[in-house]
Amino acid sequence: MGKTEKKANRKDQEIEYEVSSGNVFKDFNYPNPEEAKAKSDIAALIRGYIKKNGLTQEVAAIMMGIDQPKVSKITRGVLHEFTLEWMMNCLLGLGFDVEIKAKESEKPSPSIHFIPALAFA
Repeated sequence: MGKTEKKANRKDQEIEYEVSSGNVFKDFNYPNPEEAKAKSDIAALIRGYIKKNGLTQEVAAIMMGIDQPKVSKITRGVLHEFTLEWMMNCLLGLGFDVEIKAKESEKPSPSIHFIPALAFA
């Protein structure tokens, strides 16, 4: 997890807390936390797209070439049975371009990052 720090509250009592790494999946020791975060970010993009465009899950499913229960799982964040590749194909079905950029890592542990070109409120 992140670095443990202490902060004084209103009554001058110290409260111990941990600073996040920026990846909640890493903070909670998920296996493959970078992949889990990337899948979560893709799911958020899909949820936002569905909401912004007023789509039903059935219509979104047809666009993505999957069944409605899988759309439900994506929108609820139940992603463990889906691969990154499969989720990227869902984005293609919704009309998104997906770019994959690989570069040599400067860190001892290479990682996966998903960076959406847009965000939905």
